[in-house]
Amino acid sequence: MGEVALHLNEQLHGQIMYCDGWAHDYTWLATLFEAADMTPSFRLENLRVLLSEREAAHWDVLKRQVTTELRLQRHRASSDAKVLQRTLMRLREPLRSRW
Repeated sequence: MGEVALHLNEQLHGQIMYCDGWAHDYTWLATLFEAADMTPSFRLENLRVLLSEREAAHWDVLKRQVTTELRLQRHRASSDAKVLQRTLMRLREPLRSRW
Protein backbone atom coordinates (compact mmCIF):
# COMPACT_ATOMS: atom_id res chain seq x y z
CA MET A 1 0.00 0.00 0.00
CA GLY A 2 2.86 2.33 0.73
CA GLU A 3 4.09 1.93 -2.84
CA VAL A 4 0.71 2.97 -4.25
CA ALA A 5 0.36 5.94 -1.89
CA LEU A 6 3.90 7.07 -2.70
CA HIS A 7 3.25 6.80 -6.44
CA LEU A 8 0.02 8.80 -6.14
CA ASN A 9 1.81 11.51 -4.16
CA GLU A 10 4.62 11.71 -6.71
CA GLN A 11 2.29 11.87 -9.71
CA LEU A 12 -0.38 14.17 -8.24
CA HIS A 13 1.60 16.43 -5.90
CA GLY A 14 -0.08 19.80 -5.42
CA GLN A 15 -2.94 19.03 -7.80
CA ILE A 16 -6.68 18.80 -7.31
CA MET A 17 -8.26 15.58 -8.51
CA TYR A 18 -11.99 15.59 -9.29
CA CYS A 19 -14.33 12.63 -8.94
CA ASP A 20 -18.06 12.00 -9.16
CA GLY A 21 -18.24 9.65 -6.18
CA TRP A 22 -16.45 11.83 -3.66
CA ALA A 23 -17.72 10.17 -0.45
CA HIS A 24 -16.77 6.71 -1.67
CA ASP A 25 -13.47 7.78 -3.25
CA TYR A 26 -12.44 9.91 -0.27
CA THR A 27 -13.06 7.01 2.11
CA TRP A 28 -11.02 4.65 -0.09
CA LEU A 29 -8.20 7.19 -0.40
CA ALA A 30 -8.14 7.88 3.35
CA THR A 31 -7.97 4.14 4.08
CA LEU A 32 -5.10 3.70 1.63
CA PHE A 33 -3.04 6.58 3.02
CA GLU A 34 -3.76 5.65 6.64
CA ALA A 35 -2.56 2.09 6.00
CA ALA A 36 0.60 3.52 4.41
CA ASP A 37 1.03 5.97 7.32
CA MET A 38 1.21 8.82 4.81
CA THR A 39 -0.68 12.00 3.97
CA PRO A 40 -1.84 12.75 0.43
CA SER A 41 0.10 15.54 -1.27
CA PHE A 42 -2.93 16.30 -3.45
CA ARG A 43 -6.58 17.12 -2.87
CA LEU A 44 -9.68 15.18 -3.87
CA GLU A 45 -12.74 17.27 -4.77
CA ASN A 46 -16.26 16.53 -5.88
CA LEU A 47 -16.68 17.12 -9.59
CA ARG A 48 -19.85 19.10 -8.86
CA VAL A 49 -17.78 22.08 -7.70
CA LEU A 50 -16.81 22.58 -11.36
CA LEU A 51 -20.42 22.79 -12.53
CA SER A 52 -22.80 25.71 -12.62
CA GLU A 53 -26.33 25.06 -11.38
CA ARG A 54 -27.49 24.81 -14.96
CA GLU A 55 -24.77 22.30 -15.85
CA ALA A 56 -25.45 20.25 -12.73
CA ALA A 57 -29.13 20.05 -13.64
CA HIS A 58 -28.23 18.40 -16.97
CA TRP A 59 -25.25 16.34 -15.82
CA ASP A 60 -26.94 12.98 -15.19
CA VAL A 61 -28.87 12.85 -18.47
CA LEU A 62 -25.86 13.88 -20.51
CA LYS A 63 -23.60 11.42 -18.68
CA ARG A 64 -25.97 8.57 -19.54
CA GLN A 65 -25.95 9.66 -23.19
CA VAL A 66 -22.14 9.77 -23.28
CA THR A 67 -21.89 6.38 -21.56
CA THR A 68 -24.24 4.85 -24.14
CA GLU A 69 -22.38 6.44 -27.05
CA LEU A 70 -18.97 5.22 -25.85
CA ARG A 71 -20.25 1.65 -25.38
CA LEU A 72 -17.74 0.92 -22.64
CA GLN A 73 -18.35 -2.63 -21.50
CA ARG A 74 -16.30 -2.88 -18.33
CA HIS A 75 -16.31 -0.75 -15.22
CA ARG A 76 -12.75 0.55 -15.02
CA ALA A 77 -11.28 3.74 -13.65
CA SER A 78 -9.98 4.74 -17.07
CA SER A 79 -13.40 4.19 -18.64
CA ASP A 80 -15.10 6.15 -15.87
CA ALA A 81 -12.63 8.99 -16.29
CA LYS A 82 -13.27 9.07 -20.03
CA VAL A 83 -17.03 9.30 -19.46
CA LEU A 84 -16.61 12.14 -16.96
CA GLN A 85 -14.23 14.03 -19.25
CA ARG A 86 -16.47 13.68 -22.31
CA THR A 87 -19.57 14.64 -20.33
CA LEU A 88 -17.91 17.79 -19.01
CA MET A 89 -16.63 18.67 -22.48
CA ARG A 90 -20.08 18.20 -23.99
CA LEU A 91 -21.70 20.31 -21.28
CA ARG A 92 -19.36 23.13 -22.18
CA GLU A 93 -19.55 22.95 -25.96
CA PRO A 94 -20.29 26.55 -26.96
CA LEU A 95 -22.12 25.80 -30.20
CA ARG A 96 -24.76 23.53 -28.80
CA SER A 97 -27.89 25.05 -27.36
CA ARG A 98 -29.47 22.35 -25.22
CA TRP A 99 -31.26 24.34 -22.63
